[in-house]
Formats: sequence, structure tokens, C-alpha cells
Amino acid sequence: MVSGYKQNLCQHGEQMEFPKKLDNYSEFPEYSNRTGSFTWPDGSNYIGEYKDGHPHGFGTYTWPDGDKYVGFWLCGKRHGLGFHSRKNGFVYVGNFVDNVPQGDGSSIDEQGNSYCGEWKSGIQNGRGAVRGIVEGLMFYGEWKNGRPVFHEKTK
Repeated sequence: MVSGYKQNLCQHGEQMEFPKKLDNYSEFPEYSNRTGSFTWPDGSNYIGEYKDGHPHGFGTYTWPDGDKYVGFWLCGKRHGLGFHSRKNGFVYVGNFVDNVPQGDGSSIDEQGNSYCGEWKSGIQNGRGAVRGIVEGLMFYGEWKNGRPVFHEKTK
């Protein structure tokens, strides 16, 4: 059961990408340290701080499909504490570095199962726990590349 859950979680983590080219923010005026609201033809929008034509500081980006990120930005990338929710019910809250979950963070999938622990490059790495909504604690321990690490007992 743990293996099916972590695969699902990894797939969500890998999909947390910014849909626009980050170097193409012609809609943002080239003024430093401003706050504004921007909407693109595809229905996506950004409300918050920006600098030199990129989201920078605190802001909210909403994708056309309803997914949303609320948190800190650095030069057009999610960076620092943030909250990313997907239309399907998946939620991640925690630290981002260079647009991906990195450091401490927690997630809940669309079935209500949760992971709380360390992330590296958008997937679970380090200490963490997964809890099933029905089963309770299913695994606590080390994670490597999005998978729980099981150790065999030696005699």
C-alpha cells in the first residue's frame, strides 16, 4: 500500500511546473518593487509583488485549470514558504527552492492521505511519515528518491 501511495505523490510533485516561459514576462512593467494584478489570455493570473518583470516577493498565481500557488517568489520562481493546491484536491505546503519542493513540507493527496517530512528536488528524501486516511500511520522513516527505505534485520 505504501508503494502505490508514494508513486502517486511523486507524480504530483513532478507536475508542479510553472506553465509559462519564465523569461517572457512582457506583461509586467519593467519597474522595480511594484505590486500588481495580471491576467493572461489563457485565463491564468498573478496578483502580488514583482520586480524587473518577474514575480518577486509575495504573490498568488492561478493556473487556467484552477490550480493555485500562494507564497514567495524569487526572480519568477517559487522560492521560500508556499502553498500549492491542485484542482484535483492535492495540496503541498512547505518550502520551495528554484520552483520545486525542497526542505520541510507536507502534502495531502486527493484521497486524504498525507506525507510530512523532507523533500529534495520535488520528491520525498530524508525523514518522513506517510499516513493513510483510513489506516493511520503507514510508514515513518527514511525516504530516498520518493520511495520509503526498508531495511532488513540482520542476525
